[in-house]
Amino acid sequence: MKNIIEIYDKYKIRPNLQEHMLRVAAVASLICDNLKSPIPKKQILLMCLLHDMGNILKYQALDYYPEFVKLDGVEHWEGVREEFREKYGDNEDGATLQIVNEIGMDLETLKEFKLFILSEYEDFRKVDNLAVKVCKYSDMRVSPFGVLPLLERLKEWQKRNPKMTEEYMEKVYEIISEVEEQIFKKCKIKPEDITDEAIAPIILELKNFVIE
Repeated sequence: MKNIIEIYDKYKIRPNLQEHMLRVAAVASLICDNLKSPIPKKQILLMCLLHDMGNILKYQALDYYPEFVKLDGVEHWEGVREEFREKYGDNEDGATLQIVNEIGMDLETLKEFKLFILSEYEDFRKVDNLAVKVCKYSDMRVSPFGVLPLLERLKEWQKRNPKMTEEYMEKVYEIISEVEEQIFKKCKIKPEDITDEAIAPIILELKNFVIE
């Protein structure tokens, strides 16, 4: 058994990416705790805490926000990226799936995890699985610097993805807004209740999350 921070350190996950996954899991945790009917919270937290393990392989992973790699230097993180490429290949989602298999994930959770990280936004509203929708929605609420309202988060995402057209962004916003409505119809809180302040104590707890 290892806690999540030990796993992040083992796989040389950048500090800002650790924070991102912890924030996403904290948003999901807050939603789970306020749903009117329970869903498998531990499974959801596990998926959120591991969803970007192969992120360093993304083409822009080290190009934006240089402040995130300043402490150890770009050269160090380029070296880590090469290690990932040699071991897992060039695709970040493929690398993530290989890593979760190494860590150990039961087959049912792995099936849902694949839906979470591989589903295209155009098809996402068709996914009939609230746990997976909570994971995807939580990820869409967290920018590199913290929690944002959905539209602000999409605008921030667009800045880092120049090929993302206005038409595509509008479509994604429509889909995720629909998912947001589906989730919060079943929830005792509102989307605006999800803030950095609200999730801060949850993040502290999640740093001790144990993967068996």
